[in-house]
Parts: sequence; C-alpha cells; structure tokens
Amino acid sequence: MITHLYIDNFKTLIDFNLPCHMLTCLIGLNNSGKTTIIQAFDFLSYVASGKVSAFFQQRGWQIEAVKSYQLTSRRSIKYDLLFQLNDNKYSWSGSLNLESLCCTAEKIIRNNKELLLDVKNDSYQLQNNPVKSIDFSYEGSILAFLKESLIGNALLEVKHFLTSMKCLDLLNTHLIRKPVKQSKDSIMRGGEKLAAFLCQLSNEQNEIISNQLRHLFKKFNTYKITTNESGWKELFISESNLKHDTQIESNHISDGLLRLLAIFSQLQTDYSVLLFDEIENGINHEFMEYTIDEMITSQKQIIFTTHSPMMLNYLEDDIALQSVIYIKNNDETGITSACNFFETPEVKAKLDYMGPGEIYANIDLKEVL
Repeated sequence: MITHLYIDNFKTLIDFNLPCHMLTCLIGLNNSGKTTIIQAFDFLSYVASGKVSAFFQQRGWQIEAVKSYQLTSRRSIKYDLLFQLNDNKYSWSGSLNLESLCCTAEKIIRNNKELLLDVKNDSYQLQNNPVKSIDFSYEGSILAFLKESLIGNALLEVKHFLTSMKCLDLLNTHLIRKPVKQSKDSIMRGGEKLAAFLCQLSNEQNEIISNQLRHLFKKFNTYKITTNESGWKELFISESNLKHDTQIESNHISDGLLRLLAIFSQLQTDYSVLLFDEIENGINHEFMEYTIDEMITSQKQIIFTTHSPMMLNYLEDDIALQSVIYIKNNDETGITSACNFFETPEVKAKLDYMGPGEIYANIDLKEVL
C-alpha cells in the first residue's frame, strides 16, 4: 500500500505531498490539480516500468506538458514514494531528467535503514554488492533494465508493486464499445480492449463480475464475448424480460453498465493500486454505495477523485475522516497543495452536527485553507 507521495516539478505539483490510505478520495474545485495527481501516480508507474516515452505517447503529450516552466526552472522531476509490502516499509526516491528521460539518481530503502538500490554518478549498487558503472542507456528506473535474476527477491517484489498501478482516468463508453482484435493483459485507461480482457478471465472471475452487475441491474443475466472469423471480439449482454431473454450488442448497452463493468473487471486483476478520475461520472448515485463497498472489499488500494458530496456519505465515518483529501490550487502561485479535509478548522467545527457528505455539500470550498 502506498502511504505517501512526494513529487516536485510535475505540472502544478511543486514540492507536493499527499498522504495516502487504502481508500483515498480527492476533492476540490475544478482546475485544482486532482486529475494531475492521478496522472502523477500513473507517470511514476511508467517510470518504474522503464516506459516513460510510452506515457507521453499514449496521452498524446509533448514532454514539455509536465514541465512547470512558469513555476520553477528545474529540468528534472523529483519524487519519493513511500509504501508498505509484507510488513516492511519502503521508500523509492529519485530524480528523472526530462531530457534523457532516465533517473539520474535513484534510491530504494527498506525500513528506513537498509539500502537496496543506489544510483548516482553514472553508477549503481545493489545492496552490498560492488558498485558498477552504467554503460548502457535506459529510460525511467534502472530496475526495469536489470536482469530480474540479479536484483534479488526484495527488489523484484518492489518492482512488481511499482508497476502494478492501473490508471483509468479517461473511461469512455465509446472506447469501451469498440470491437477489438488483439488480447491485452488489462484494459487501457479509457476502457479500450475491455472485450479482449474479459476473454482472459476465468469462469469464476466472470461470474463474480456478473453477480455484481446482477445486484445493481435486476434484468441483467450475463455478458459474453463473440469472436468473428477475422478475430474481432465484441461485447454482448443478456437481459431477462417478461417473455424471453434479449441479447444486446455493445452499441446499445447503457453507459452506466459499461462503466461499472470496466470498474468491476479491474477488481479481478493483480493490480495493487487502482486510480480513477471522477469515478461517479455516468453512474447513478444509488449504485455508487455498492460500488464503493465492492472496492473496499477487494482489498486493493483505491485512489479516486470526485465532485459528488454523495460519495462522502457512502464512506464509513472513520474512513472518510482520514481519507478525504482536499486539493487546492493557489490563485497567486498556481501551485497545488493538499490537506486532510476534515482536519481544516472550517470543516472540523461542523463534524459534531453534520455528516461528511452534508459538510461537503454545504461548505464553500474557496474558504477552506
């Protein structure tokens, strides 16, 4: 589980700190930086995978898009991600050069004292092994380019964790509906390749997803994937009506059902961290409480943004009090900052007589410091 994010010089995130929990809910006004935070987590996952160029290509960004030229003149992105794995605490810190797209400095420390990886001065060291010169080019983290048989079990576990963040910040039902040909290990951030991904799940996993959808949609029976002679896969669902079952092709499946199908499908993956932007979009608020409960039950870390006060009402009070983070962009500096929403004086005073969602709905966010 990620416990803390520090990142510096990623768009409006300058010297930025974010506390994280198993469920982290980011709230704030439009253009405050909530989506940027989701993108920052995704960016670090690509850094760990050694695929920084792919991050920019998939989003259609120029590298300059993440540089905070107006806010700082620094040419690198610094980061420090704190997380826990199997009762051990880890820190992965580094500095990524925005010209070479590689981490010119990088450290992984276990339990605040044991140095597992140290990259500096064009050399690297694994634990207590001899220092070696870096005589090869690479992108992102050097971990992505070292043989797994050489880095040891601890670093291998760290590598798998850092690359197991899945960002679904652009779920788009038009993209979900598209027939697909090639298979993918997972869906893409807009929901593309969902039909191909569902084909790879076990019967048990597909039945779990179907049961979740049956709980919300009383007419829903199941979904199936058809493959034509050319290998194109398309999604269909089956609904029960009074006289007979109806097969509905993807173009006529409701947006809300498609979005929920994409969300529930990712709860069946090996990803340890799931990232969603405005998760409530296109989904009736009466369905969101069950959806949030299923996310919590999945034991995956969920980080999401929302504009809906109802979302806070669906969280248990103790979870809401620690995990709702208010994101604000300073009008004068343009820098994004974060704080625990329910620890701000304006909000804390209302907790004795108002619920979390009621507070969010009735407070002027511009007044929250």
